[in-house]
Amino acid sequence: MRVRTLNQAGLLDRGFEGTIERRVGDTLVLQPKLGGAPKAFLPTSTAQLFVFTGKRSMLMRGAIIGTMAGLFAGGVVGMAAGRVCTSSDPLCPRRRQIVWQAGFILGSCGLATGLAIGALASHENWTRSQEYWVAHPVLSIGPQRMELGLAVAF
Repeated sequence: MRVRTLNQAGLLDRGFEGTIERRVGDTLVLQPKLGGAPKAFLPTSTAQLFVFTGKRSMLMRGAIIGTMAGLFAGGVVGMAAGRVCTSSDPLCPRRRQIVWQAGFILGSCGLATGLAIGALASHENWTRSQEYWVAHPVLSIGPQRMELGLAVAF
């Protein structure tokens, strides 16, 4: 769980991340992820509760960024290398071929590099809880007894 609060600029801070140690009334006590003393949180209008929903791969993003960088580098290299023209034709068809070859080779290298980096990289997904924690009394009536408790929802 992560509790994040709005700062004066209206942006969410990094937040406090931890596991639920206990709930007392409407107070949520979290044990820090990296250790240390537990911290209590009360529901406020500026606090928001986030739940960890897993990790997400960066494979596609890495592939796209790597390919674009490779194509750009290939175009630059091809244009620089293509200035040397071996034919007397003013359009120099050889230059166009050099640009395409460099773009293809470096674009492919960028794609492979981006895929490798993206496969190794991932980021965490956190989903905001629709409601903040809410505590309310619960009354249970049985045939021989009556129980009063407290229910906490996220």
